[in-house]
Parts: sequence; C-alpha cells; structure tokens
Amino acid sequence: MRKLKQSEVPMVRDKMAAKQGQICPLCLGNLKQKGAVLDHCHTTGAVRAVLCRNCNGCEGRAKTVATRAASRAGMVEWAENLAKYWRYYSESKGQLMYPSHKTAEEKRLERNKKARLARAKSKGNT
Repeated sequence: MRKLKQSEVPMVRDKMAAKQGQICPLCLGNLKQKGAVLDHCHTTGAVRAVLCRNCNGCEGRAKTVATRAASRAGMVEWAENLAKYWRYYSESKGQLMYPSHKTAEEKRLERNKKARLARAKSKGNT
C-alpha cells in the first residue's frame, strides 16, 4: 500500500469522486453540492471512497458509538443489528406510545398556540 502525499489528496479525491459519478455512497447526495472528502479507515489508513462532508463525520461518530456499544457483538455486527432493528420497527408493532412523544397533530396545535400568544403579545405592545 502506497502512502499518499498531502498534495495528492485533492487529485485522488476528484478522480475517485468522478468514478463514483459525484454521488456519496451513503446518502446518495451530490458530492459537488455537499462538499467531497476522501474517506479513510482510521485503523489501517486505507483510502475507501469519497463521501460528502456530513456523511464522513457521521460515519466516524457511528463507528465510535458502535465500538462503545458492541459488548458481545463486534462493531460491524452491532451496526447490522441496529439496521435490522430499525427496519423491523419502522412500522409500529405495539399499542403503546412513549409519554413525551408528540404526534404531528399535537405539534401543529402547539405551534398554533405559540403563534397566537406571540400575536396577542405584539398587539399588546403596540
């Protein structure tokens, strides 16, 4: 494996991004619009792909969380289990709702109440 010179990073990043069709492999966003960065493994140093700046940061944080959370499962297995868990529960399986959760209707009513109070306050101050 050859170590890149810092001066080579922009050229390699641009060439890889073009090969990827300017698409971030994680969010599928346009790399030209979202800022392209050369992603690498922090364990081996191996260059992997070009990600958008946001996904690159999220990938690093996800690795940290998965590493910390993975007790019996390995980091990758834990992340795969999390994805399965999210898919399985993407539709409600139960009849109970968490007490502090607000439905879209409750959020709308709350926004309207705040707007009414703000209008009433501004009318009283004029």
